[in-house]
Amino acid sequence: MLRSPSGGIGNDYTFQWNSGQTDSIITVSPSTTFEYIVGIADGCGTVSHWDSTTMNIIEISANFAATGLLEEQTDVTFQNLSVGADSYSWDFGNGETSNEVNPTTFCGEPMNYSITLIATNDAGCIDSVTQIIEIKPEFSIYVPNAFTPDGEEFNQNWKIFVNGHDQYDFDLYLYNRWGEVIWESHDASVGWDGTYQGQLVQSGMYTWQITVKLPYVDERREFVGHVSVLR
Repeated sequence: MLRSPSGGIGNDYTFQWNSGQTDSIITVSPSTTFEYIVGIADGCGTVSHWDSTTMNIIEISANFAATGLLEEQTDVTFQNLSVGADSYSWDFGNGETSNEVNPTTFCGEPMNYSITLIATNDAGCIDSVTQIIEIKPEFSIYVPNAFTPDGEEFNQNWKIFVNGHDQYDFDLYLYNRWGEVIWESHDASVGWDGTYQGQLVQSGMYTWQITVKLPYVDERREFVGHVSVLR
């Protein structure tokens, strides 16, 4: 800020700002709206003048949230939560950019994406924020409908294949025809060898029940089906 006095006797002016500075030109960086007051006197002290100026701070804050199913092969929409901004520049970390307020981008691969939003207001103030969003593998499940625990080389275990689930929240129960649980697992990587209490079960059809939790939402999915033991 600059104050150029005139008048009085001589050119030897003194300055006293309420911020403590004593120069005619001062540089300030206020964090909030602030009124600067300066007292000016000539060299003889015969003329004094008070002046003031107010620095209005226009606050700007960049922020956003990602919405939708955060899994591969899906469109992710971003909710702009910025305050005090007039224009936006997005970088989605996948080669795409946007200037929309609430843009959408396609996430094709399961990976971590670095999303950057730069918010600008009409006064030229800028704020930016970067968030990492994790795109999970697309959920899928495959359950074989038969296997042959007969001591031969192949197909000795019944094992399901599940992808894109919470590995710490998985339940699998296997029932015989009377509704008795003959095997259970809480680890999708563990298969059943066709035994119950150490003995091979009889050939026939058995009912399975699987409950899995998706890792990015509070949602559980349940599946029921049958598997045939062939010998």
